[in-house]
Amino acid sequence: MSNKIKVGVFGCGRGRTMVEVMSQHPDAELVAICDKWEQGLKECEELAEKFGVKLTTYKDFDKFLEHGLDAVVLANYAIEHAPYAIKCLNAGIHVVSEVLAVNSIEEAYDLVKAVRNSKAIYSYAENYCYFKCAREMTKLYKRGDIGELLHAEGEYIHFINYADRGPLTENHDPKHWRNQCSSTFYCTHASGPIIHSTGLRPIEVMGIEVGITNDKAFGWEDNKKPSGAMIIARLENGAICKFCPSCPYPRVPEAIWYVMYGTKGMMESDRWGATVNRIHVYHEPDVDNAKNVPIEDRHFYYEPDFNDCDLAKRVAGHAGSDFFTMDVFIDAILGRKSTEEMIDVYEALDMTLLGPLAQESMKQGGKALPVPDFRKIEI
Repeated sequence: MSNKIKVGVFGCGRGRTMVEVMSQHPDAELVAICDKWEQGLKECEELAEKFGVKLTTYKDFDKFLEHGLDAVVLANYAIEHAPYAIKCLNAGIHVVSEVLAVNSIEEAYDLVKAVRNSKAIYSYAENYCYFKCAREMTKLYKRGDIGELLHAEGEYIHFINYADRGPLTENHDPKHWRNQCSSTFYCTHASGPIIHSTGLRPIEVMGIEVGITNDKAFGWEDNKKPSGAMIIARLENGAICKFCPSCPYPRVPEAIWYVMYGTKGMMESDRWGATVNRIHVYHEPDVDNAKNVPIEDRHFYYEPDFNDCDLAKRVAGHAGSDFFTMDVFIDAILGRKSTEEMIDVYEALDMTLLGPLAQESMKQGGKALPVPDFRKIEI
């Protein structure tokens, strides 16, 4: 009898990566996959077979949940995670949700209620929090290297031209989820690493949009280009943040960048391709000792080196971060000490709700709106 965690994956597009990880993870037994997309099911079956894994395929999610699963990876459409997470939790099945956690405040209430009423674990798979640069920033911030946060920025500029966008949106189907998102919706690649590294939650937020202002800014409707946006947030300690949430400005490769300024120094990642995991650090020396500290000891840059397992090194997706969302989820189920690395439902909402609230802020002329702390809300 296997003591491994029986895992199912929902979604064959983004889910391919999860199939690759869970097929090889020493503590997981990948047993099932679900999607309405027949070709995707076939491709994931073939991928799993390369690792000696035989999958049962489903097109019906409810039947998929009846397979005898311990845990489910939600890699379905980004606007549909919350309802399926709730189904898993209500069935007592552990769930790890891909980006994003919810679409709205209303969904947040429903998700938190399900988490509180279930014995199962909910984890949020914001993989950008597990980039080497982000993991290093977490380590340095918690160690106190730059002092208390004053100002931070997170940037995710992801350009997809019209032709390349076609296959991603079922030939530009206006009903496809990518054509239904507001300009601030896909926000946690930008906000997540700052919130996760510092442990600080946002308390108010405002949004401002570029050019076209409408509720379907990513829809390419009437040949209009989608607009970008900026989210401005204040954190609980008074620090301010600027987030660029998946802005579609023309740029190749995409920009993934983070900077934090603190009372004792700063740290910043690189923006370009192969150097995205490199980090720059500046330490402000003590006033009494400033003259004795050479500039090269105050400012330096490097690529962090973590003693990662072989599987982490083999799964190279998203600058090496894709392995860790699954690994910390498995650790949480098994009750290991590293569960502190997991992003729970409350931290997930701290990151996610900035998007819909920034959109509401725009509708109110850029008014700063409070960000609810669901840890304190009775449901």
